[in-house]
This record gives sequence, structure tokens and C-alpha cells, in this order.
Amino acid sequence: MILALLVLAVSGAAYYVSFLRERTSPFGDSDRPTEPWNILLISLDTTRPDYLAACASGPVATPSLDRIAGGGFVLSSMISPAPITLPSHASLLTGLNPNRHGVRENTEYALPDDAITAAETFRSHGYRTQAFVSAFVMDGRFGLEQGFGDYVDDLTAPSVRPGAVELPGAVSTSRAAEWISAHATARRRGDETRPFFLFLHLFDAHAPYAPPSPYRESYPSDPYAGELAYQDAVLGAVLDRLEVVGEADRTLIWVVSDHGESLGAHGEDTHSLFVYDVTQRIVSLLRLPPANGRYETGAPRLVADDVTGIVDVYPTLLDLMGIAPPGSEATAGLDGQSLVPLLRGESDPERAIYCETWSPYVSYRWAPLEAVRTKQWKYIRAPFPELYDLVSDPNEETNLAAAKPDVVRDLSNHLDTFIAGASGGTLAAGATRAASEEELERLRSLGYLGNAGTPSPGDVDFSKLPDPKRQVAFFRGPFQSAKSLLLSGRVDEAIAKFEDARSADPGNPSVHQFLGVAYRQAGEFRDAADSYRTALALQPDSPRSWVGMGRAQMSLGHPDSARTAFVTARTLLPHSPDSWEGLGDLAWEAGDVARAATLLDSARVLGAPPILIEGKLARLYRDDFPDAARASRHLEAYARALGTNATEAARRLPPSPLR
Repeated sequence: MILALLVLAVSGAAYYVSFLRERTSPFGDSDRPTEPWNILLISLDTTRPDYLAACASGPVATPSLDRIAGGGFVLSSMISPAPITLPSHASLLTGLNPNRHGVRENTEYALPDDAITAAETFRSHGYRTQAFVSAFVMDGRFGLEQGFGDYVDDLTAPSVRPGAVELPGAVSTSRAAEWISAHATARRRGDETRPFFLFLHLFDAHAPYAPPSPYRESYPSDPYAGELAYQDAVLGAVLDRLEVVGEADRTLIWVVSDHGESLGAHGEDTHSLFVYDVTQRIVSLLRLPPANGRYETGAPRLVADDVTGIVDVYPTLLDLMGIAPPGSEATAGLDGQSLVPLLRGESDPERAIYCETWSPYVSYRWAPLEAVRTKQWKYIRAPFPELYDLVSDPNEETNLAAAKPDVVRDLSNHLDTFIAGASGGTLAAGATRAASEEELERLRSLGYLGNAGTPSPGDVDFSKLPDPKRQVAFFRGPFQSAKSLLLSGRVDEAIAKFEDARSADPGNPSVHQFLGVAYRQAGEFRDAADSYRTALALQPDSPRSWVGMGRAQMSLGHPDSARTAFVTARTLLPHSPDSWEGLGDLAWEAGDVARAATLLDSARVLGAPPILIEGKLARLYRDDFPDAARASRHLEAYARALGTNATEAARRLPPSPLR
């Protein structure tokens, strides 16, 4: 794999150099719109540019992306600020680094209300704003819905199994295409005069990789590549629809990815643990509206290999639309900058980009990583610092930190500047949020399996924590095996592996929390309580450990201890539905059905998944706290969550603890 990627990198570099030397048509004043363009911003989750023919002569044919790159601008060294979906998208939509907007991990955080998003800005300037997202991790509850007139995060569809945590790209692109048609019809009738800002998110390339036929057969030994091919194919429907309804000649398209995928490089299978270029270097294809209304393949107008960041997308769009030129009040506080000078052909070889991952700390209490990326260098601040010369070592295999102390010092100072700048303008204080156990289950099914709880670093000396790169053997060994076994339902085997992991890393609260989950699933509630107790000794402010303890104590027949645990969890994170649901279950079990109804409905309002909470409420209002209208309403919601009819849903209601 490493050799193959090296070949890809070399061939891709040659491809770019060829275009830079032979084909350039920089952006000019005549390219600016005379009236506002539509904007279609597309995010391809977990997509590596070196795999794509449109980006780097990669092995995956991309006829749809070729139509965007052809006649467009290819920014071949765009960097993600975080190898994690929610933080990266928060940066895309705000122009701020994660240490500014405060979203450092999935579900542990939400974008604060006082963040100003691209959707909010364009809406205030007369745009119609719409979003279609394809995964639970992008759910509107995490704050990205700000500014969108409609933010479609509904993961139900006739072709999708109930309770799914992601949508196939074909569903999301179909929704987007139908919306474009409706918009175009309204515009022709004179019912709609606004341009649109449309955000489309696809999640197909995310693990686990399971491309549908015929892409599975086309890439039998590389399902990740098959997912990329499928993703490209379904994207074509959106381009076709823009052309057919006459919106192409007024629509700017920008395609980015939020992060890449390690695929085994540096000992990481997926992403989130490290900040090497396999996860940080991302897709960036910009296509101005084609004058002839057709997205046609061909050579790019310009390929630029200067370092840029996903934080640059927002200010560049503002500049292109004439809303906020560089240096204006609207862009002065952003970490990103307009790339219009780069599109004109001007180079900025000294640009430095910040990136980080807090996942090691949030999930495992290992050291977080912070990095600075320039055109030549990458410096990673860690307990054992890293420095790579990306010109001679693009795969980041030779650590030069000890050999180049002057470079380390300069880049470390640069990193300090990024961090100091954030401390004066961060939104982080309002960013942390609760993640329910149901939410975490959804994330585990997507591969986000950390579980240590909302971080409260305080005065933690990160340099004294385990270095993530020194934990790879543990991460890929008993811990990874145990998590995989647990996900596949092989609980007894998972417990044995988690016990091995506990012996290998006894100070890791996630290990003890997962062991508690596994013991609960096995019905070993006393062992589960012991595991949660150890996790809480390591991290007493973990609401999820308190909720787990509450569930274990309920199963052991200790309602007072369970109530104490749930109340503690609710005090730590009042907006978590888990603690409210646990208290509601306790009240129901005790026969206090009126209080149970109030508490369970609070959990529903706070975001408990309908497939769980609606069934409980339907049963409660039907049998134990009779209210026919409410019972019917919750039964209908439960049926929708199950993807069935009310009659079948009624047969599948969860049992009452009173019967």
C-alpha cells in the first residue's frame, strides 16, 4: 500500500507540474459575477485526493469530478484543520480553526450559537440557504444547521434500514437534485428571485467500506476505491440536473473533502488519531459557472500547489460574491483568507496552516496533537515531537525533529502564535455538549469508538500523557479487536479482549467504560458496575460512566444508587437525554407514571433517538398513563422510526416495567 501511494504521489505531482507549466488561465476581473451566482458547496467525507483521477491522476475514474475540475481550479494542497468530521465541517462553514470555534470532536461538542456561518452570511445577503447531509455525525443538533432555511438531516428513506446512521449518496444527491428542480421551476415562474447557497454532504467513503454493485466488482481488492467510484457516479445526477433545468450557467461549485483516510499508513486504519497528510490533505475543486451551461471535461484552468486551508473556502466565497473583500470587517476575524489572489496566479509560498486532533485526548486520555503545515515542513507538537520535510519525504516517514532544532523552534513559535491568537477570540467556552449513549452507539457504528467523556483538561500537562504514535500497537491490538467483537455481537469474546486491553493500558478510562458496556450486554451487571466504578475513579466527571453506572445499578435492583448516578450525570451535562431517560425509566418502574412521562418526554425533546424513546412513550401512554391522542402520536413516530406501519409498530413496542 505504501509503495502504491508513493507512486500515486509521484505521478500526481508530475501531473500537476505539467498543468502548471502548460495550462494556466488565471482568474480575472471578467470572471466576477455581474449578478449573484448560486453556490453549490459539496463535501465528500473521508475522501483522499490522491485516489481520484480528477485530483491527482489517481486510480479511481471520476467522470463527474472531471466535469468540475475541467475548466476549473484545482487546489492540490488544501489542508484540513482536523481529521474529524464535525470539527472540519465547522471550520469549513465558519472560516475558523477548531481552537477558535471550539468544536474539537464529534458529538462531544456543538458549534456555539454565536458562531457566524457561511449560511448565515449568505442568507443575510438575500440567498436561499439549504443543506442535505448524509450522516448522523452531521445532525443539526451539533450546530451546523445555523443559517440554513432548511437543514435536512433525516436519515430515513425507503431504501435505508431503520436506525441507519448514514445515507447512501444516491439518496442525498436525489434529494438535492429534486430541490434544484423545484428551485428552478419557482424561479421561472417568478415565485423565487433569490440565488441559492446549497450545501451537500456525502458520506459514502467512510468506513466500513461496502460499495454497491458494480463498483464492488470493479474494485474487488480495494472497497475504499469502490466507494469513491460510487460517490462520483451519484454526484453526476446533481450536475446533470443543474444543466437540464438551466441553473448551471449561474452556479459556482466548490467540492472539498473534510479529511482523508490513513488506510494503514502510520499504523492507523481510518482517521482521527494522527495529523499526517494522508488524513489532512484534502480535495479542493472550484468551478465557476460555465458560460455555455455545461460542465465539460478538459484541462483545469489552473492547478495551484500552494498550501491552503479549508478555512479559506468561506472568505473566498465572500470575496467572489463581492460581499466582503479581504480585510473587511466581515473577514478580519477569520483564520482563513481569500484565495482570489491565488486564483489569479499569485503565489504565497510562506503560508502556514494549523491542524490538530483532540480525539486522542477526548477518547483515550492520550496527548492531543497540534501541528503547523507549510509547503515544505510539517511540525507536530507531541510528547515526542515530529518534523517532516514534505518535499523530500512526502509520506512523512523520517522524523527530523532532533536533526533540525532551528526549524522545530521556528515552527513551534508559529504554532504558539496560532494558539495565542485563538485564546483571544475563541468560541470554545460554549462549545461542549452532552452526547447521549444512543448517539455514541451511532458513532461507534461509524467507527468513532472513543468513549472517555467530555474533556475538562484544566491544567493537564499534555506532554506527560501517552504519545498516540507510541500507542499504535495497543490501539490496533486488543483494544481494536475488542471493539470490533463488541460491534459484531460477540460479547464474551469482546470481554476477554477488553480485559487484555485493561492490563495493557490500565489508566485509559475508555477501556473500563467499554468493559462496562460489554458486561452490561452480557448481563453481568455486578462486573459492569465494577468497571464503571474504575472508570469514574480515573475520570469522575464522565457523564457517560455515570449513566452506565445508573443502568447497571437499575439492573441490580438498586434504584437509589441508580438515581444518584443519573442525577450526577444530569448535573454534569444537563442537556444529555441519557440521564433524563434513565430517571424516567426509574420513575416508571416505581409506578410514578406522571413523572415518568415528563422525564421521558424531556429526553425526547433533548434528542433521544425516536426508535427508542417514541416506543417507550407510546407504551406508557397506551397502557400505564392512558392518553389515546398522545399514544397514537408517539406510535406513529415510532412506526416512522422503524420504517413500518402503526399495526406492526404496536406489536414491537418495548415492554412496560409495570407488567
